Amino acid sequence: MQKSYYAFLNHTNSDIVKKDNPYPHFKTYAFSSEIGRGYSAIYDVGSYAHICIADHLYYDDFKYTVPSDEGIYLQQYDSIASDKKYPAGRVYAGMQYIQHYTNAKTVQYVIKKETPASIIGLQLNPEYYGTYLKNTFGITEENFCTKISLLPKENYIPEISFILNQIRKFSGTEASAKLFFKSKVDEIAALLLRRTENIQKAEHSVFSADHAAIMQTIEFINKNLHKKLPLETLAKMSCMSPSKFKYVFKAVTGFPLTDYLVNKKMEKACSLLLNTNMYVANIAQSLGYRSTGYFSACFEKYTGMLPNEYRKR
Repeated sequence: MQKSYYAFLNHTNSDIVKKDNPYPHFKTYAFSSEIGRGYSAIYDVGSYAHICIADHLYYDDFKYTVPSDEGIYLQQYDSIASDKKYPAGRVYAGMQYIQHYTNAKTVQYVIKKETPASIIGLQLNPEYYGTYLKNTFGITEENFCTKISLLPKENYIPEISFILNQIRKFSGTEASAKLFFKSKVDEIAALLLRRTENIQKAEHSVFSADHAAIMQTIEFINKNLHKKLPLETLAKMSCMSPSKFKYVFKAVTGFPLTDYLVNKKMEKACSLLLNTNMYVANIAQSLGYRSTGYFSACFEKYTGMLPNEYRKR
C-alpha cells in the first residue's frame, strides 16, 4: 500500500471491511468517529497503478498532512468542498485534476465540513510510465511525462469519467477483474495522451480571470443540472459575451457547452441508477427532462443501454 493511503487510514483510524464490502475486488476501509464517517476502497493494479474510491463526510473542517509518493495522480471529484490549501488548490465538483509528483513530498489537505467528499482516483506509478509503456509501446518516460505536463490542472474528459464509472460498477471474477482494471488504466493513459495532442494542435490562450470565472460557472452548472441553463444566463454570470463564453468554456473544458451539459446529466443519471431506487421518470425529471422517453434516448446514446438495462447490469 502506498504511503499516502496508509497515512490517511491511520489518521482516521479506518478498519478493513470484512463483510458487505461495496467493492468486493478492493480492499475497503471504513471509519466512523467524532471527526466524521466514510470509507476508502483501494485496488492495486499490480505494481503499475492504484485505484481509490472514497466517500467521506466530516463534521468539522478536516485537516491532515500525508507523505505523497512519486507518481502521476488523476482524481475526479464528484462532490467536494475544499480551500486553497488542498493539493490542487481550490477544487470543484465535477472536474478531474492531474498532478505529477517527481519526488516524494508532504501534502496538506483541508476538506470543508458537511459536504460529502466523493472521489475516485488513479495513481500511475513510475514503473508504469518508466518501464511498462516503454517496453510495451515504445513510449519513453520523458515523452509521456512531458506530454502530461501540458495538461491544465483542471480537466473534464467525459470518456475518462465514463471509464471511472465503469470501474465503480464492475462486477466479475477475480481473474476478470485483473484484466478489466489493467485495461482501464491503459485506456485512461491513452485518453490523457490524446488530450495533450489536441492541446498541441489547437492551443487556446485563456486569461486567468476568465479561467476562474468559467470554473465558478462549472460549479454552478454541476449543482443545478435540474434547471434550464441558457447560454446567455451563464455568459452573464461569467461577465462575458455569449460568443466569448462559448470560446473560453470550450478552451477550459475541451467541450462545447451543450455537450458538457448532456455529459454531466448522463453521469448524474448513471450515479442515481446505481446508487438509488429512484424511478427512471423521477431521475429524468430531477435532471430537467420533461420527457422520460427523450431522456432514455439520450441515456442510450451515452451508454449504449437503456436506463433499466444499465441498472440491472
